[in-house]
Amino acid sequence: MPGAGLAALVASGHVEYWHVVVLAFCSGLINVLDQPARQSLVAEMVGRNDVGSAVALNSASFNAARIVGPGLGGVLIARYGVTPRSS
Repeated sequence: MPGAGLAALVASGHVEYWHVVVLAFCSGLINVLDQPARQSLVAEMVGRNDVGSAVALNSASFNAARIVGPGLGGVLIARYGVTPRSS
């Protein structure tokens, strides 16, 4: 959700430095609660024998998204710009 707020601020042209700081702080708070909750549910979703594999798969997909996401975002920004323009 903080990403949508930042996108709306950029699109409207009203983004300021403090907006980015507050939204980054909110994103961090969300991750502090979300990530441990997700990790703790892994043991309930898979059997005890598969917990190690499930945690490794979760970690691999998370880190792959951290690598691919910014690259894809850079390509999209280079192609279309930061905000869509109406012609």
